[in-house]
Amino acid sequence: MTGYIRVDGWHPAMTSGAQMREHGTAEASVAPASRPVAPSWLVDWEDRAISTRLALGHFDGLEAVEEAEMLGCWRGRDLPTGHPLDGVLGALSWFGKDFRSCEDVDPLLFRRRSGKLFALDPACIPLQHIQRRPRLWFGTVSVELFRRFGHLLATRRPTARLRSLAFRGVVSAAMIYDSLPVIDCFRRIDATRVLGLMDLRGIEQPFFFLLRREADAGAAPVRYRDTGPTI
Repeated sequence: MTGYIRVDGWHPAMTSGAQMREHGTAEASVAPASRPVAPSWLVDWEDRAISTRLALGHFDGLEAVEEAEMLGCWRGRDLPTGHPLDGVLGALSWFGKDFRSCEDVDPLLFRRRSGKLFALDPACIPLQHIQRRPRLWFGTVSVELFRRFGHLLATRRPTARLRSLAFRGVVSAAMIYDSLPVIDCFRRIDATRVLGLMDLRGIEQPFFFLLRREADAGAAPVRYRDTGPTI
């Protein structure tokens, strides 16, 4: 895939075949000359948990984001609100999301110990069991097993789509999983940051996360290969 690293508003030069689906060696990173300063409420939220009510207030106060603005690779992190999944993605070495087009999305990129990324197949996630006993599934042993062998659940197929949906009274870009009852809704914080809200069937409390454009996250995305890289 050429033209992958972009500044704000970039559009990738798409290629075909296996090259589009590979995550292997890193490409050169092109950082923007400057980036917006994070709002104070976000800085505070990254440091400590806030209530779901306050988090929804921040979400509702942000502007809609267009589908085209979401194209590209994003570095992610969770934003704690006391949700059962708080801290889980970070423990599993979640990297972020990759939107190559509205039809070609990797929603769950994870980093291996080797530093390379893989796109987890969401169809392999036992969602109903996790919902019932999340701490059991994300205990120390489970996390260690995933970090060692999670790449065996990798896929080279797109597993989500990007659409504009009405949510909480605003039409904005959203990511729809192909195999899970999950929708990630997005609102723009600034030119390089997006606030995400995961709407999961069966769990009333939303899960919040932050996405930053990869060019602003400190490292270029790497493309994973299925040729047996070391762990």
